[in-house]
Amino acid sequence: MPPRSIARFALRFAVAYALLMAPWPGLVDTYGKLYCETAKFLYESTQPERSVRVRPSNPRASRAGPTWVEDTVVILATARQNPKRKKRSFTWVRSSRYTGYVPTAICVALTIAGPMSWRRRIAGLAIGIVLSSGFAAIMVGLWIQSWFLLQESLLHAGQSGSWWLVSRSAIALLEINTFLGPYYLAPIFIWLLATSPHDDWKALFRETLPSNGRAQDRAL
Repeated sequence: MPPRSIARFALRFAVAYALLMAPWPGLVDTYGKLYCETAKFLYESTQPERSVRVRPSNPRASRAGPTWVEDTVVILATARQNPKRKKRSFTWVRSSRYTGYVPTAICVALTIAGPMSWRRRIAGLAIGIVLSSGFAAIMVGLWIQSWFLLQESLLHAGQSGSWWLVSRSAIALLEINTFLGPYYLAPIFIWLLATSPHDDWKALFRETLPSNGRAQDRAL
């Protein structure tokens, strides 16, 4: 891909991403509520063995102004086999901005910046938004299930060697969910999947061919 095309793509992406991340009025509250209600609809449970409650939380303010930090609270609780002991519970705070909106915004900005027709771009936007939102929802579910698996593996520790593997797998998934890396990398793969190889992409790489090479191809 020629440097000029890369520069145009990077500029379009930067402008689109900056506009999407701008503090538009009402965007923080609207997306935060949608994020919370979606997680509540998908994962909330009142079962004593695996209790899940999802509640909104007021985002904390920083010196730079209001942020989307800690605006969704997930309360997990699991019953122990021994009825004399209290249930084990855990409160987990999510940021709808960094674990939901940012991945979607990256995917949307990449699609807008891509060298394709508007018809193809609109289709890619629709697919990308759906897949990015699904990715954010799946990450919440993975964390919840990993926490319960970890508690069950700790409860049955020593009874079977396989529980050690389950425990380590659960811890690994918990750690992945606490890092922001996946939320910045996954949108790139979602964008490639949503837009798929197209003639517009091929046009970019044709520009890298020497002019005499293209002339020879036409002659053939």
